[in-house]
Amino acid sequence: MTGDSWARVGSRIRQKAEIALESGPNWLRLDALNGLWQFTHWAAATLPAKLEALTAIARPALGALDGLVISSGLLLNQGDLPDDDFSARDGGAILRRRVSPLRVRETLVIPTVATPPKTAEFWRGVYAAEPTWLAWALERLALPSPLAIFVERDAGEETVRSGGCTRPRGPSLLPRPHPRVCVDSQADILLS
Repeated sequence: MTGDSWARVGSRIRQKAEIALESGPNWLRLDALNGLWQFTHWAAATLPAKLEALTAIARPALGALDGLVISSGLLLNQGDLPDDDFSARDGGAILRRRVSPLRVRETLVIPTVATPPKTAEFWRGVYAAEPTWLAWALERLALPSPLAIFVERDAGEETVRSGGCTRPRGPSLLPRPHPRVCVDSQADILLS
């Protein structure tokens, strides 16, 4: 990303931080939906390089806030990006989590220098667990798990095997159009 683009990112963080300070929170949470993760050279950088570059822009813009949590929003998982994370010595962290078979989110936790380490660790823990949020919420509502909703079938239901996947024979309960959900022999959820 060029200097002008970084200046706009820093300016936008500063504007949001000023608004946040007026309302009383300690941390600023943003989804960067401006193409930062999709259309820049920065998007292809390593996780440590991304954290270092954005930390240099964000910290001076945060003012009296304790830190920034900024994410890519949900992105298409182009290729097979694995879950990954990196923690810096200054308490910052960047996490990549596959949220669904086709979606991924990168989240950066950037504390200010004076922020207690436990606060940054809390935010890191929240976003590290993101792939489990849906299952947790469904369980709290006494509803079936995502796996049971989208993959498991009643023992008596007739199924057909195709290309390593088991699918129900006959009409689907999911609205059309929809991807077919199946389980391969290694029990990974696949869409075909």
